Amino acid sequence: MIKSVKLTLKYLNPTKQQKLLTLIKEYRKILNIVLQDLKNQKTIPKHIDYKPYNKQTWLSARMLRRITDHAIQIIIGIRETSNPNHHPNTNKINISLDSNCYKIIKSSKYFNEYLILKCLGNKLQIPLLLKYHRRYHKWNDCGIRMGGIELNEKWIKINFEIKPQIKSTGKIIGVDQGINKVITLSDGQITPKCCPHGHTLSSIINKLSRKRKGSRAFGRAQAHRTNFINWSINQLNLDDINEIRVERVKGLFFRSNRGRFVSHWAYRLINNKMSSFAEEHGVRVRWQSSRYRSQRCSSCGLVKKSNRVGEIYSCSNCGIRIDADFNAARNHEVNLPVLTSSLRLDNVTGFFWLGSGLFDLNGRSLQSLLPIK
Repeated sequence: MIKSVKLTLKYLNPTKQQKLLTLIKEYRKILNIVLQDLKNQKTIPKHIDYKPYNKQTWLSARMLRRITDHAIQIIIGIRETSNPNHHPNTNKINISLDSNCYKIIKSSKYFNEYLILKCLGNKLQIPLLLKYHRRYHKWNDCGIRMGGIELNEKWIKINFEIKPQIKSTGKIIGVDQGINKVITLSDGQITPKCCPHGHTLSSIINKLSRKRKGSRAFGRAQAHRTNFINWSINQLNLDDINEIRVERVKGLFFRSNRGRFVSHWAYRLINNKMSSFAEEHGVRVRWQSSRYRSQRCSSCGLVKKSNRVGEIYSCSNCGIRIDADFNAARNHEVNLPVLTSSLRLDNVTGFFWLGSGLFDLNGRSLQSLLPIK
């Protein structure tokens, strides 16, 4: 598990700031040239000869080697996740350095560390004054500081390798996520709906949906949403839990117009934070399909679409009436036969989805519909 912290660079004097800006500008200029050369290549090489770029910059060979490796990583990421013809905006890319490009000197009582950037070219050296904070001490105490760093005009990012101890005993619980309640656990725990300042996730998303994308107000609202999600999940207690079973939400907005409000829900932020929070506490994370689980009664196993109305689940078979998110979390906790995405079942009339298999309303088995193990 990799954890990262950002340390501010606001303590640099104007001269050092100007040197850092010069380095970042030159780094991004050469990175853009390398990306243009790689863009039209069908196959991505493992390594690139940096010597042809020597005449185009004052950067050292060590820096050029790092830039070419960085460019290869960017191209691989683009071709795996997005349009292969997309060209990234290098003006927003952080420079990436390995341990050969800096040295660390422990500082005085005013600063925790001098991190001196070296071997940059033109005999340039830039000392960075760093102050640690609580998050840095947290990961430094339980992990190992890694060699690579990232930095831009405002901060430097330092990574730590954490090896959590996975618990061997404890409960298995289900997890459901939503807009009104960030996380609901099958043991009854619910993240706070409202923060001490009176904000809810719904109110923050509503504010975000009114902002113009790309504006500063939009960025502040995004940061507010992330902070609220992180704060909410940090309130959970996973001390006696061994494994959590989380719904894997996929393709929620694919070929559908859900409106601006729902489109800013950011279920990926919730999933990533919940997964990270569980790993920190030594809890195993198991991802599973959310198909039909919100429509299933956690008491009798009936799956019927009309039973869930808003935030209430009311079963037409056994009469149970409970919170819909809590019902879904309980369904994630139990072991049920796997239903593939190609399987079409009548969730309007209803069917029973039990640990022993699938059955229609008359009790006839639907096992023939399940995939053969």
